[in-house]
Amino acid sequence: MQKISSKKTFFYKKIFPLLWFGIIAMVTAMMLFLPPKKAAFPLPFLVAPLFMMGVGYFFMKKIVFDLMDEVYDDGDKLIVKMGETEDSIALSNVINVTYSIALNPPRIVLMLRTPCRFGKKVAFCPPSNWDDMKSLGFNNTLAEQLITRVDTARRSAQL
Repeated sequence: MQKISSKKTFFYKKIFPLLWFGIIAMVTAMMLFLPPKKAAFPLPFLVAPLFMMGVGYFFMKKIVFDLMDEVYDDGDKLIVKMGETEDSIALSNVINVTYSIALNPPRIVLMLRTPCRFGKKVAFCPPSNWDDMKSLGFNNTLAEQLITRVDTARRSAQL
């Protein structure tokens, strides 16, 4: 079995949100507890950090928190793990493979014919590849290989 998910997934899912919310909370606390002398505290300085936290949480929920922790290639199936939960996805069960080029972290999303434990869509962060970066990120070798293998698995399952 070969791991096909990025080692950076832990950073994206755990460390980055901690940094994002921690820095905003720290700056907000400093503004609250260290106000300038003889000046009224402007309300926008409280609204802006709350807005940033809300927007940050919304985007992280949509593109980071649903990433699988680990994904392994096991020939005709993929083994996906999130926390202690693990499931197996047959390549013939995959309807579509999409790769995002405009998001950070990059994502590969597998849409499944039959839902697995994690639902009908399974997303993971592929490892960075220098060859993919040379093409400005407009393709991903792993995603292209998965598309080809899924198509082959579906064709052989139909026979």
